[in-house]
Amino acid sequence: MNAAKTNHISLSFDAISENEAFARMTAAMFMAQLNPTLDDVEDVKTAVSEAVTNAIIHGYEMGDDNISSGQADHKAAEEKSCPQVHMNCSYIGRELYIEISDSGVGIQDVAKAMEPLYTPNHSLTDQVWVFHSWKHLWTR
Repeated sequence: MNAAKTNHISLSFDAISENEAFARMTAAMFMAQLNPTLDDVEDVKTAVSEAVTNAIIHGYEMGDDNISSGQADHKAAEEKSCPQVHMNCSYIGRELYIEISDSGVGIQDVAKAMEPLYTPNHSLTDQVWVFHSWKHLWTR
C-alpha cells in the first residue's frame, strides 16, 4: 500500500499590506504541485487574500501608532517590531490545507460573533482554514 504524498511549508511575514500578494502567490505556487484547475487556484488565492487582509487590517488594530492598521509603511516597520501573520500550507494526498493566523487583539464576545451579519471591531487570533480536496477530480 502506498502512503499518501505529503508536503508542508510554514512562513511568517510582517503584517503589512504589501505582503498580501506574496502570501497569495506563495499559496498558489504551493498548490500547483497538486495540478489543480485554474478555477481552483483562483478560489484559493481569493480565500488567502481575504484571510491575510483580515489579519492585517483587523488583527492588530491598536491605535494610530500601530504599524499594521492598514496604512503601514516600510519605515515604520524598520523602527518598530512589526506584528506577524503566519501561513501554513500542507497537503496529504490531494487534500490541501492552508492556515492563516495572527496573534491580534481578539474578539470580545465570541458568541455574538457567531451571529449572522456580525461585524467586529477587532478579531481574535484570526485563524482561517482554507480546505479544498481534489479527490473528486482524480480517477485512476
